[in-house]
Amino acid sequence: METALGLVAGVAIILTGVKRKVHIGFTAALAAVVLSLFSGQAWEVLRMSLAETFLAPNNRTLLLAIAFITVLGKTMQVSGAMTALADSTQKLFRSPKGTIFVLPGLVGFLSVPGASIFSAPMVDASGKQLGMSTEQRAVANVYFRHLWYLIYPLYPPFILLQQMSGIPYRTLLFPGLIAVVASFAATAYVSFRGTTSHVEHQHRDAKGALPAFISSVLPLVAVLGLSLGVGLSFPLAVFIGIVVAVLIVPGKGFSTDNLSQRIREGVLPGIDWHIVGAVAGIVFFSRVVVNSQAVAVLAARISLQASSLLILTLAVPFLVGFITGSHQAAIGIVLPILLPLLSGQNNSYQLITLLYMASLGGYVISPAHVCLIGTIEYLKGDLAATWRLAWLPTGVLLLLTLIFGLVWL
Repeated sequence: METALGLVAGVAIILTGVKRKVHIGFTAALAAVVLSLFSGQAWEVLRMSLAETFLAPNNRTLLLAIAFITVLGKTMQVSGAMTALADSTQKLFRSPKGTIFVLPGLVGFLSVPGASIFSAPMVDASGKQLGMSTEQRAVANVYFRHLWYLIYPLYPPFILLQQMSGIPYRTLLFPGLIAVVASFAATAYVSFRGTTSHVEHQHRDAKGALPAFISSVLPLVAVLGLSLGVGLSFPLAVFIGIVVAVLIVPGKGFSTDNLSQRIREGVLPGIDWHIVGAVAGIVFFSRVVVNSQAVAVLAARISLQASSLLILTLAVPFLVGFITGSHQAAIGIVLPILLPLLSGQNNSYQLITLLYMASLGGYVISPAHVCLIGTIEYLKGDLAATWRLAWLPTGVLLLLTLIFGLVWL
């Protein structure tokens, strides 16, 4: 019971800090300390969580990748590649809306935590031309990336789900496709409502835009190709992308002066410690939540009081995803609780699908979600205002999940 109270207190601290515009990394770290004190084994929980945050290979890779991503974005801004990429993509797709839809989705297939920050500068540039608010740009950048995960078979949380339950991909595909289309439509509505494009139907410029697009997108292609195609570690792939961004710039020849400027103004001051600190604090809180067993206790209590499996497969996964800001943690915590209850159920795979969809909804909109907070920090937006827009596509996803649940039951 004490641990559950600590979890409530921790979440309240984060939400209060966000409302008062205190740095999210600080408030998340403070919330983690408070939660650990309620756990009855504060020192052990804090020791384990700090070690996992900064020393565990996955989290160390995440923090290094976030740092390199901010360097790459800064370098491409200084060189003019970011502007050239946004302009050429708009001309090729006839509208900035195509850029805003395509680029986050492209980054989404990396399946790397925090990589929404990778597309944020380009969405920012295109969104400004459309007259999108900061919060509209944040929603577009996060949701046009993450909603693909409803049907992406190489997404790590889905692989975990499949390994633990044996659920076939085809069971998830049909409801996932419907949810993708509907939630994308809701995202487009809230993101582009009230905007106008000043760069539409430039047919005569489309051909000339292709060389500029190819040269400006090369750093991104290098990262995608090396990480997905070759299997290189993501931080190393981004580092090579930084090198490409320094050496190749659309419309500019290579010169010592250009090279020096990109290194001096882009690479050296490129790490955004504000974002890195925010991500580190969020990861630390997430690890404390897991190590304190807070969510496991809460989920067990709710499962005992649940009046039906439908409530368990919707409410608990959404809640865990929302609290931890980790889809993989939500799957890893809730599925072992659910599986014994599904023994002998003919619709067990369908109920597991509900768990997957609901947990994704909670994860994407979570105040502990690295991509959401990182994007808002980069764009200097407001979390509360972003939430007001983000609840519509999230609500559509949850409503469809509920409808599928009622049909399957």
